[in-house]
Amino acid sequence: MTVDPYMAGRFEVMQVSKNIHATLVSTFLDGKPQGLVARDWEVDAAGRVWRFHIRPGLSFEDGSPLTAEAVARNLRRILWLTRGEGLSLNALLPEVSGWKSIDEPLRSLYVEGDAVVFKFSRRPANLFETLGHPIYGIADPKCFDAQGRWREPFCPSASGQYRVRERTPARLVLGSRHVFPEVQGAPDVVEILVPVPGGAVSSNPLLDGRADLSIEPRFTLSPETLREIDARGLAIMEEPAVDMYYVQLNASRPPFSDRRLRQAVREDFLRCLRSDPDFTARTEISPSFFPKGGIGYLPFEVPPAPATHRSWRGKVGVVFYPLAGYPFPSDRRMQEAIEGAVVGALRRQGLEPEVRSYSERGEVFRRIAKGDYDVMLRWTGILVNDPFSDLRMMLLSQVGAMVPDTRRRFPRLLAEAEASADPAARQRSAETINQDIFDGASVITYAHSGFVFIHRRGVDLSRINPFSDPIEFRAVGWHPSPEGG
Repeated sequence: MTVDPYMAGRFEVMQVSKNIHATLVSTFLDGKPQGLVARDWEVDAAGRVWRFHIRPGLSFEDGSPLTAEAVARNLRRILWLTRGEGLSLNALLPEVSGWKSIDEPLRSLYVEGDAVVFKFSRRPANLFETLGHPIYGIADPKCFDAQGRWREPFCPSASGQYRVRERTPARLVLGSRHVFPEVQGAPDVVEILVPVPGGAVSSNPLLDGRADLSIEPRFTLSPETLREIDARGLAIMEEPAVDMYYVQLNASRPPFSDRRLRQAVREDFLRCLRSDPDFTARTEISPSFFPKGGIGYLPFEVPPAPATHRSWRGKVGVVFYPLAGYPFPSDRRMQEAIEGAVVGALRRQGLEPEVRSYSERGEVFRRIAKGDYDVMLRWTGILVNDPFSDLRMMLLSQVGAMVPDTRRRFPRLLAEAEASADPAARQRSAETINQDIFDGASVITYAHSGFVFIHRRGVDLSRINPFSDPIEFRAVGWHPSPEGG
Protein backbone atom coordinates (compact mmCIF):
# COMPACT_ATOMS: atom_id res chain seq x y z
CA MET A 1 0.00 0.00 0.00
CA THR A 2 1.07 3.58 -0.58
CA VAL A 3 -0.02 6.80 1.12
CA ASP A 4 1.50 9.03 -1.56
CA PRO A 5 -0.91 11.98 -2.09
CA TYR A 6 -0.12 11.83 -5.82
CA MET A 7 -1.83 8.42 -5.85
CA ALA A 8 -4.83 9.66 -3.84
CA GLY A 9 -7.12 9.54 -6.86
CA ARG A 10 -7.32 5.82 -6.09
CA PHE A 11 -10.25 5.08 -3.81
CA GLU A 12 -8.35 2.85 -1.39
CA VAL A 13 -5.57 5.45 -1.03
CA MET A 14 -7.70 8.60 -0.72
CA GLN A 15 -9.55 7.40 2.39
CA VAL A 16 -6.26 7.13 4.30
CA SER A 17 -4.33 9.94 2.65
CA LYS A 18 -7.11 12.47 3.27
CA ASN A 19 -6.91 11.81 7.00
CA ILE A 20 -3.14 11.70 7.49
CA HIS A 21 -2.16 14.45 5.02
CA ALA A 22 -3.89 17.77 5.72
CA THR A 23 -4.74 20.11 2.85
CA LEU A 24 -4.60 23.90 2.90
CA VAL A 25 -8.38 24.07 3.14
CA SER A 26 -11.26 21.63 3.42
CA THR A 27 -14.98 21.40 2.68
CA PHE A 28 -15.35 17.95 4.21
CA LEU A 29 -16.91 19.08 7.51
CA ASP A 30 -20.37 20.64 7.03
CA GLY A 31 -19.58 21.20 3.33
CA LYS A 32 -18.30 24.72 4.11
CA PRO A 33 -14.82 26.09 3.28
CA GLN A 34 -12.55 26.18 6.29
CA GLY A 35 -8.81 26.44 6.78
CA LEU A 36 -6.77 23.43 7.82
CA VAL A 37 -3.08 24.05 7.21
CA ALA A 38 -4.13 27.56 6.18
CA ARG A 39 -5.08 29.79 9.13
CA ASP A 40 -6.82 32.24 6.79
CA TRP A 41 -6.51 33.73 3.32
CA GLU A 42 -6.63 37.01 1.43
CA VAL A 43 -7.89 37.61 -2.11
CA ASP A 44 -7.27 40.65 -4.29
CA ALA A 45 -10.13 42.61 -5.87
CA ALA A 46 -9.78 40.78 -9.21
CA GLY A 47 -9.96 37.37 -7.51
CA ARG A 48 -6.70 36.25 -9.07
CA VAL A 49 -4.10 36.64 -6.29
CA TRP A 50 -4.68 34.43 -3.24
CA ARG A 51 -2.50 34.45 -0.11
CA PHE A 52 -2.95 31.50 2.24
CA HIS A 53 -1.38 32.20 5.63
CA ILE A 54 -0.11 29.02 7.27
CA ARG A 55 -1.44 28.18 10.72
CA PRO A 56 1.37 28.68 13.27
CA GLY A 57 2.62 25.84 15.45
CA LEU A 58 1.83 22.98 13.06
CA SER A 59 4.24 20.08 12.78
CA PHE A 60 4.63 16.77 11.05
CA GLU A 61 4.39 13.54 13.00
CA ASP A 62 8.13 13.52 13.76
CA GLY A 63 7.96 17.03 15.24
CA SER A 64 9.50 18.90 12.31
CA PRO A 65 7.70 22.20 11.59
CA LEU A 66 5.05 22.41 8.90
CA THR A 67 5.97 25.68 7.23
CA ALA A 68 4.91 27.64 4.18
CA GLU A 69 8.04 26.29 2.45
CA ALA A 70 6.94 22.69 3.13
CA VAL A 71 3.47 23.45 1.74
CA ALA A 72 4.94 25.03 -1.39
CA ARG A 73 7.27 22.06 -1.93
CA ASN A 74 4.26 19.71 -1.90
CA LEU A 75 2.26 21.87 -4.27
CA ARG A 76 5.25 22.25 -6.62
CA ARG A 77 5.74 18.47 -6.52
CA ILE A 78 2.18 17.69 -7.66
CA LEU A 79 2.31 20.44 -10.28
CA TRP A 80 5.59 19.02 -11.59
CA LEU A 81 4.30 15.44 -11.74
CA THR A 82 1.13 16.58 -13.54
CA ARG A 83 2.67 19.40 -15.62
CA GLY A 84 1.50 17.90 -18.93
CA GLU A 85 -2.04 17.26 -17.69
CA GLY A 86 -5.20 19.31 -17.63
CA LEU A 87 -6.05 19.41 -13.92
CA SER A 88 -8.03 22.43 -12.75
CA LEU A 89 -5.15 23.89 -10.72
CA ASN A 90 -2.80 23.46 -13.68
CA ALA A 91 -5.27 25.26 -15.94
CA LEU A 92 -5.21 28.22 -13.50
CA LEU A 93 -1.38 28.26 -13.56
CA PRO A 94 -0.58 27.95 -17.27
CA GLU A 95 3.17 28.54 -16.87
CA VAL A 96 3.37 25.05 -15.34
CA SER A 97 2.87 23.40 -18.74
CA GLY A 98 6.17 24.90 -19.94
CA TRP A 99 8.08 24.14 -16.75
CA LYS A 100 11.53 22.71 -17.60
CA SER A 101 12.79 21.90 -14.11
CA ILE A 102 11.20 21.35 -10.72
CA ASP A 103 13.81 23.75 -9.32
CA GLU A 104 12.81 26.52 -11.69
CA PRO A 105 10.98 29.35 -9.86
CA LEU A 106 7.32 29.92 -10.66
CA ARG A 107 5.90 33.42 -10.89
CA SER A 108 2.45 32.03 -10.12
CA LEU A 109 3.28 30.07 -6.94
CA TYR A 110 5.73 31.21 -4.27
CA VAL A 111 6.25 31.77 -0.55
CA GLU A 112 5.94 35.23 0.97
CA GLY A 113 6.62 35.27 4.70
CA ASP A 114 4.16 32.89 6.36
CA ALA A 115 1.97 32.73 3.25
CA VAL A 116 1.76 30.59 0.12
CA VAL A 117 0.79 32.86 -2.77
CA PHE A 118 -1.03 31.86 -5.95
CA LYS A 119 -1.27 34.20 -8.94
CA PHE A 120 -3.94 32.68 -11.16
CA SER A 121 -4.51 33.50 -14.82
CA ARG A 122 -8.20 34.02 -14.10
CA ARG A 123 -10.60 34.08 -11.18
CA PRO A 124 -10.98 30.45 -10.05
CA ALA A 125 -14.29 28.73 -9.51
CA ASN A 126 -14.67 26.47 -6.46
CA LEU A 127 -11.00 26.77 -5.51
CA PHE A 128 -11.64 25.31 -2.06
CA GLU A 129 -13.03 22.11 -3.57
CA THR A 130 -9.95 21.87 -5.79
CA LEU A 131 -7.36 22.54 -3.08
CA GLY A 132 -9.20 20.23 -0.67
CA HIS A 133 -8.65 17.24 -2.96
CA PRO A 134 -6.41 14.58 -1.33
CA ILE A 135 -3.72 14.93 -4.04
CA TYR A 136 -2.90 18.34 -2.55
CA GLY A 137 -2.42 16.89 0.94
CA ILE A 138 0.78 18.07 2.63
CA ALA A 139 3.28 15.23 3.06
CA ASP A 140 6.56 15.48 4.92
CA PRO A 141 9.15 16.55 2.30
CA LYS A 142 11.43 13.77 3.56
CA CYS A 143 9.02 11.34 1.87
CA PHE A 144 9.90 12.45 -1.68
CA ASP A 145 13.14 13.22 -3.45
CA ALA A 146 14.31 16.33 -5.30
CA GLN A 147 12.42 15.26 -8.42
CA GLY A 148 9.18 14.63 -6.53
CA ARG A 149 9.48 10.83 -6.58
CA TRP A 150 7.99 9.09 -3.53
CA ARG A 151 10.90 7.46 -1.71
CA GLU A 152 9.17 4.34 -0.39
CA PRO A 153 5.63 2.97 -0.64
CA PHE A 154 4.75 3.70 2.99
CA CYS A 155 6.01 7.01 4.41
CA PRO A 156 3.11 8.54 6.33
CA SER A 157 4.67 11.17 8.68
CA ALA A 158 1.29 12.72 9.31
CA SER A 159 0.46 16.39 8.84
CA GLY A 160 -3.27 15.78 9.22
CA GLN A 161 -5.69 14.96 11.99
CA TYR A 162 -4.61 11.31 12.17
CA ARG A 163 -1.41 9.32 12.10
CA VAL A 164 -0.91 5.64 11.28
CA ARG A 165 -0.53 3.66 14.50
CA GLU A 166 -0.60 0.14 13.11
CA ARG A 167 -0.92 -1.60 9.76
CA THR A 168 -1.29 -5.18 8.58
CA PRO A 169 -2.51 -6.52 5.22
CA ALA A 170 -6.03 -6.79 6.69
CA ARG A 171 -6.33 -3.53 8.64
CA LEU A 172 -5.00 -0.04 9.20
CA VAL A 173 -5.28 1.72 12.56
CA LEU A 174 -5.27 5.52 12.74
CA GLY A 175 -4.84 7.57 15.91
CA SER A 176 -6.03 11.17 16.23
CA ARG A 177 -3.49 13.97 16.71
CA HIS A 178 -6.31 16.44 17.62
CA VAL A 179 -4.68 19.19 15.57
CA PHE A 180 -7.69 20.65 13.76
CA PRO A 181 -11.32 21.39 14.68
CA GLU A 182 -13.44 18.25 15.05
CA VAL A 183 -17.00 17.33 15.89
CA GLN A 184 -18.06 16.16 19.31
CA GLY A 185 -17.32 12.46 19.61
CA ALA A 186 -14.85 12.33 16.72
CA PRO A 187 -12.95 9.06 17.15
CA ASP A 188 -9.56 8.93 18.82
CA VAL A 189 -8.87 5.63 17.04
CA VAL A 190 -10.13 4.51 13.64
CA GLU A 191 -9.64 0.92 12.50
CA ILE A 192 -10.01 0.48 8.73
CA LEU A 193 -10.62 -3.11 7.62
CA VAL A 194 -9.17 -4.00 4.22
CA PRO A 195 -10.25 -6.86 1.92
CA VAL A 196 -7.31 -9.20 1.37
CA PRO A 197 -6.60 -11.87 -1.27
CA GLY A 198 -8.27 -15.10 -0.28
CA GLY A 199 -10.62 -13.36 2.17
CA ALA A 200 -14.16 -14.63 2.55
CA VAL A 201 -16.40 -12.30 0.53
CA SER A 202 -19.44 -13.80 2.28
CA SER A 203 -18.40 -12.21 5.57
CA ASN A 204 -19.36 -8.58 6.11
CA PRO A 205 -17.69 -6.88 9.10
CA LEU A 206 -20.73 -4.69 9.75
CA LEU A 207 -23.07 -7.67 10.07
CA ASP A 208 -20.77 -9.79 12.20
CA GLY A 209 -20.08 -6.98 14.68
CA ARG A 210 -16.51 -6.06 13.72
CA ALA A 211 -17.35 -2.64 12.25
CA ASP A 212 -19.49 0.42 12.96
CA LEU A 213 -19.57 1.92 9.45
CA SER A 214 -19.51 0.57 5.91
CA ILE A 215 -19.71 2.40 2.59
CA GLU A 216 -21.26 0.53 -0.34
CA PRO A 217 -22.75 1.35 -3.77
CA ARG A 218 -26.50 1.71 -3.43
CA PHE A 219 -27.42 -0.36 -6.48
CA THR A 220 -25.56 -3.44 -5.22
CA LEU A 221 -27.82 -3.76 -2.17
CA SER A 222 -30.54 -6.37 -2.60
CA PRO A 223 -33.99 -6.26 -0.95
CA GLU A 224 -32.81 -9.09 1.32
CA THR A 225 -29.83 -7.01 2.45
CA LEU A 226 -31.98 -3.95 3.10
CA ARG A 227 -34.32 -6.05 5.24
CA GLU A 228 -31.35 -7.48 7.16
CA ILE A 229 -29.93 -4.00 7.72
CA ASP A 230 -33.26 -2.86 9.11
CA ALA A 231 -33.69 -5.98 11.25
CA ARG A 232 -30.28 -5.43 12.85
CA GLY A 233 -31.15 -1.85 13.78
CA LEU A 234 -28.62 -0.31 11.42
CA ALA A 235 -29.15 3.07 9.75
CA ILE A 236 -28.47 4.27 6.20
CA MET A 237 -27.44 7.67 4.88
CA GLU A 238 -27.62 7.85 1.09
CA GLU A 239 -25.60 9.98 -1.32
CA PRO A 240 -27.05 11.22 -4.62
CA ALA A 241 -26.47 9.01 -7.68
CA VAL A 242 -23.33 10.76 -8.93
CA ASP A 243 -21.19 7.67 -9.57
CA MET A 244 -20.92 6.10 -13.02
CA TYR A 245 -20.39 2.33 -13.32
CA TYR A 246 -18.96 1.11 -16.60
CA VAL A 247 -17.04 -1.48 -18.56
CA GLN A 248 -13.83 -0.17 -20.12
CA LEU A 249 -12.38 -1.64 -23.32
CA ASN A 250 -8.73 -0.84 -24.00
CA ALA A 251 -8.95 1.17 -27.22
CA SER A 252 -5.19 1.68 -27.36
CA ARG A 253 -4.44 -1.85 -28.59
CA PRO A 254 -6.05 -4.70 -30.60
CA PRO A 255 -8.63 -6.05 -30.68
CA PHE A 256 -10.47 -3.09 -29.12
CA SER A 257 -8.64 -0.53 -31.19
CA ASP A 258 -11.45 -1.44 -33.62
CA ARG A 259 -14.28 1.00 -32.81
CA ARG A 260 -16.93 -1.10 -34.56
CA LEU A 261 -16.01 -4.06 -32.36
CA ARG A 262 -16.26 -1.87 -29.24
CA GLN A 263 -19.69 -0.67 -30.30
CA ALA A 264 -20.86 -4.23 -30.96
CA VAL A 265 -19.70 -5.31 -27.50
CA ARG A 266 -21.46 -2.27 -26.02
CA GLU A 267 -24.79 -3.13 -27.62
CA ASP A 268 -24.57 -6.82 -26.78
CA PHE A 269 -23.55 -6.16 -23.17
CA LEU A 270 -26.37 -3.67 -22.55
CA ARG A 271 -28.95 -5.98 -24.07
CA CYS A 272 -27.69 -8.87 -21.99
CA LEU A 273 -27.98 -6.84 -18.79
CA ARG A 274 -31.47 -5.73 -19.73
CA SER A 275 -32.59 -9.36 -19.85
CA ASP A 276 -31.14 -10.23 -16.43
CA PRO A 277 -33.68 -9.80 -13.59
CA ASP A 278 -30.94 -9.81 -10.95
CA PHE A 279 -29.79 -6.51 -12.45
CA THR A 280 -32.98 -4.83 -13.67
CA ALA A 281 -34.90 -5.54 -10.47
CA ARG A 282 -32.55 -3.19 -8.60
CA THR A 283 -31.59 -0.46 -11.03
CA GLU A 284 -32.29 0.83 -14.51
CA ILE A 285 -29.77 0.53 -17.31
CA SER A 286 -28.39 3.98 -18.06
CA PRO A 287 -25.87 4.19 -20.94
CA SER A 288 -25.24 7.94 -20.45
CA PHE A 289 -21.82 8.57 -18.92
CA PHE A 290 -23.16 11.58 -17.01
CA PRO A 291 -25.83 10.82 -14.41
CA LYS A 292 -29.40 11.99 -14.63
CA GLY A 293 -29.94 15.44 -13.18
CA GLY A 294 -26.36 16.42 -13.94
CA ILE A 295 -24.99 18.72 -16.60
CA GLY A 296 -24.51 16.91 -19.90
CA TYR A 297 -26.90 14.00 -19.31
CA LEU A 298 -28.30 12.42 -22.49
CA PRO A 299 -30.98 9.70 -22.65
CA PHE A 300 -29.14 7.08 -24.73
CA GLU A 301 -31.20 4.01 -25.55
CA VAL A 302 -30.38 0.34 -25.17
CA PRO A 303 -30.29 -0.99 -28.75
CA PRO A 304 -33.34 -3.06 -29.80
CA ALA A 305 -31.40 -5.71 -31.76
CA PRO A 306 -28.06 -7.48 -31.19
CA ALA A 307 -25.01 -6.36 -33.10
CA THR A 308 -22.08 -8.48 -34.17
CA HIS A 309 -18.70 -7.57 -35.57
CA ARG A 310 -16.73 -10.79 -35.79
CA SER A 311 -13.59 -9.41 -37.36
CA TRP A 312 -11.41 -10.57 -34.45
CA ARG A 313 -10.74 -13.94 -32.82
CA GLY A 314 -8.64 -15.04 -29.91
CA LYS A 315 -8.14 -14.43 -26.22
CA VAL A 316 -8.77 -11.17 -24.37
CA GLY A 317 -7.79 -10.42 -20.78
CA VAL A 318 -10.68 -9.46 -18.51
CA VAL A 319 -10.14 -7.89 -15.08
CA PHE A 320 -12.84 -8.02 -12.41
CA TYR A 321 -12.82 -6.78 -8.84
CA PRO A 322 -15.64 -6.34 -6.29
CA LEU A 323 -17.82 -3.30 -6.86
CA ALA A 324 -18.66 -3.36 -3.15
CA GLY A 325 -15.88 -3.32 -0.58
CA TYR A 326 -17.37 -6.08 1.56
CA PRO A 327 -20.33 -7.57 -0.35
CA PHE A 328 -23.30 -8.57 1.71
CA PRO A 329 -24.11 -12.29 1.39
CA SER A 330 -27.16 -11.76 -0.83
CA ASP A 331 -25.52 -9.14 -3.06
CA ARG A 332 -23.08 -11.30 -4.98
CA ARG A 333 -25.83 -11.85 -7.59
CA MET A 334 -25.55 -8.25 -8.83
CA GLN A 335 -21.81 -8.65 -9.38
CA GLU A 336 -22.38 -11.99 -11.11
CA ALA A 337 -25.04 -10.49 -13.40
CA ILE A 338 -22.65 -7.76 -14.58
CA GLU A 339 -19.68 -10.08 -14.96
CA GLY A 340 -21.82 -12.63 -16.82
CA ALA A 341 -23.04 -9.97 -19.25
CA VAL A 342 -19.44 -8.95 -19.99
CA VAL A 343 -18.26 -12.51 -20.62
CA GLY A 344 -21.33 -13.36 -22.71
CA ALA A 345 -21.00 -10.27 -24.91
CA LEU A 346 -17.33 -11.00 -25.61
CA ARG A 347 -18.02 -14.61 -26.50
CA ARG A 348 -20.82 -13.68 -28.87
CA GLN A 349 -18.34 -11.48 -30.73
CA GLY A 350 -16.09 -14.51 -31.26
CA LEU A 351 -13.62 -13.59 -28.49
CA GLU A 352 -12.32 -15.86 -25.75
CA PRO A 353 -12.32 -14.05 -22.38
CA GLU A 354 -9.63 -14.99 -19.87
CA VAL A 355 -10.90 -13.67 -16.53
CA ARG A 356 -8.68 -12.55 -13.67
CA SER A 357 -10.48 -11.56 -10.47
CA TYR A 358 -8.94 -9.47 -7.70
CA SER A 359 -10.19 -9.09 -4.14
CA GLU A 360 -8.82 -5.55 -3.76
CA ARG A 361 -8.25 -2.58 -6.04
CA GLY A 362 -4.53 -1.84 -5.67
CA GLU A 363 -3.29 -4.25 -8.34
CA VAL A 364 -6.19 -3.27 -10.59
CA PHE A 365 -5.11 0.37 -10.60
CA ARG A 366 -1.52 -0.59 -11.27
CA ARG A 367 -2.72 -2.48 -14.35
CA ILE A 368 -4.80 0.51 -15.45
CA ALA A 369 -1.78 2.80 -15.17
CA LYS A 370 0.26 0.41 -17.31
CA GLY A 371 -2.55 -0.16 -19.83
CA ASP A 372 -2.24 -3.86 -19.00
CA TYR A 373 -5.78 -5.03 -19.68
CA ASP A 374 -8.25 -5.59 -22.50
CA VAL A 375 -11.53 -5.38 -20.58
CA MET A 376 -12.19 -4.12 -17.07
CA LEU A 377 -15.06 -3.27 -14.74
CA ARG A 378 -14.68 0.28 -13.42
CA TRP A 379 -16.46 3.16 -11.75
CA THR A 380 -15.83 6.82 -11.03
CA GLY A 381 -17.77 9.73 -9.58
CA ILE A 382 -18.38 13.36 -10.41
CA LEU A 383 -18.58 16.37 -8.13
CA VAL A 384 -21.91 18.11 -7.72
CA ASN A 385 -20.62 21.65 -7.11
CA ASP A 386 -17.82 21.70 -9.68
CA PRO A 387 -18.31 19.01 -12.34
CA PHE A 388 -15.87 20.56 -14.82
CA SER A 389 -13.04 20.37 -12.30
CA ASP A 390 -13.79 16.69 -11.86
CA LEU A 391 -14.02 16.17 -15.62
CA ARG A 392 -10.55 17.63 -15.99
CA MET A 393 -9.25 15.06 -13.54
CA MET A 394 -11.00 12.06 -15.08
CA LEU A 395 -10.53 13.02 -18.74
CA LEU A 396 -7.21 14.91 -18.89
CA SER A 397 -5.08 13.44 -16.14
CA GLN A 398 -3.27 10.24 -15.21
CA VAL A 399 -4.32 10.97 -11.62
CA GLY A 400 -8.01 10.32 -12.31
CA ALA A 401 -10.09 7.74 -14.13
CA MET A 402 -8.21 8.17 -17.44
CA VAL A 403 -11.36 8.06 -19.58
CA PRO A 404 -10.08 7.90 -23.18
CA ASP A 405 -10.58 10.82 -25.55
CA THR A 406 -11.17 8.87 -28.78
CA ARG A 407 -11.90 12.04 -30.80
CA ARG A 408 -9.20 14.12 -29.07
CA ARG A 409 -11.28 17.18 -28.32
CA PHE A 410 -11.97 17.02 -24.56
CA PRO A 411 -9.41 19.77 -23.72
CA ARG A 412 -11.05 22.21 -26.14
CA LEU A 413 -14.58 21.39 -25.00
CA LEU A 414 -13.69 21.81 -21.32
CA ALA A 415 -11.89 25.10 -21.94
CA GLU A 416 -14.89 26.41 -23.89
CA ALA A 417 -17.30 25.40 -21.12
CA GLU A 418 -15.22 27.08 -18.39
CA ALA A 419 -14.74 30.26 -20.43
CA SER A 420 -18.44 30.65 -21.18
CA ALA A 421 -20.84 32.61 -18.98
CA ASP A 422 -23.79 30.99 -20.78
CA PRO A 423 -25.21 27.93 -18.94
CA ALA A 424 -26.68 26.62 -22.20
CA ALA A 425 -23.24 26.71 -23.85
CA ARG A 426 -21.70 24.83 -20.92
CA GLN A 427 -24.50 22.28 -21.16
CA ARG A 428 -23.82 21.78 -24.89
CA SER A 429 -20.11 21.25 -24.26
CA ALA A 430 -20.85 18.63 -21.61
CA GLU A 431 -23.37 16.90 -23.87
CA THR A 432 -20.79 16.75 -26.66
CA ILE A 433 -18.33 15.11 -24.27
CA ASN A 434 -21.02 12.64 -23.24
CA GLN A 435 -21.83 11.86 -26.88
CA ASP A 436 -18.14 11.33 -27.68
CA ILE A 437 -17.77 8.88 -24.78
CA PHE A 438 -20.85 6.96 -25.88
CA ASP A 439 -19.87 6.84 -29.57
CA GLY A 440 -16.28 5.90 -28.78
CA ALA A 441 -17.58 2.87 -26.83
CA SER A 442 -14.31 2.43 -24.98
CA VAL A 443 -16.34 3.28 -21.89
CA ILE A 444 -19.68 1.46 -21.66
CA THR A 445 -21.73 2.97 -18.86
CA TYR A 446 -24.50 0.74 -17.54
CA ALA A 447 -25.60 2.24 -14.20
CA HIS A 448 -25.53 5.34 -12.01
CA SER A 449 -25.51 5.05 -8.27
CA GLY A 450 -24.33 6.71 -5.10
CA PHE A 451 -22.70 5.39 -2.00
CA VAL A 452 -24.69 4.57 1.08
CA PHE A 453 -23.24 4.91 4.55
CA ILE A 454 -24.51 1.94 6.55
CA HIS A 455 -23.82 2.47 10.23
CA ARG A 456 -24.71 1.60 13.77
CA ARG A 457 -27.04 3.98 15.56
CA GLY A 458 -24.21 5.28 17.73
CA VAL A 459 -22.48 6.81 14.70
CA ASP A 460 -23.36 10.45 13.92
CA LEU A 461 -22.87 11.40 10.25
CA SER A 462 -24.82 14.66 10.38
CA ARG A 463 -21.72 16.83 9.95
CA ILE A 464 -19.97 15.12 7.04
CA ASN A 465 -20.09 16.42 3.48
CA PRO A 466 -21.97 13.67 1.59
CA PHE A 467 -20.90 15.04 -1.83
CA SER A 468 -17.24 14.11 -1.36
CA ASP A 469 -15.51 10.79 -1.96
CA PRO A 470 -13.29 10.42 1.12
CA ILE A 471 -14.38 10.85 4.71
CA GLU A 472 -12.53 13.08 7.12
CA PHE A 473 -13.04 11.13 10.32
CA ARG A 474 -12.85 14.34 12.35
CA ALA A 475 -16.32 15.07 10.89
CA VAL A 476 -17.84 11.80 12.17
CA GLY A 477 -19.16 11.46 15.72
CA TRP A 478 -18.80 8.12 17.52
CA HIS A 479 -21.13 7.83 20.51
CA PRO A 480 -20.68 4.69 22.57
CA SER A 481 -24.06 3.07 23.10
CA PRO A 482 -25.65 -0.38 23.45
CA GLU A 483 -26.26 -0.32 19.68
CA GLY A 484 -22.55 0.09 18.88
CA GLY A 485 -19.88 2.74 18.44
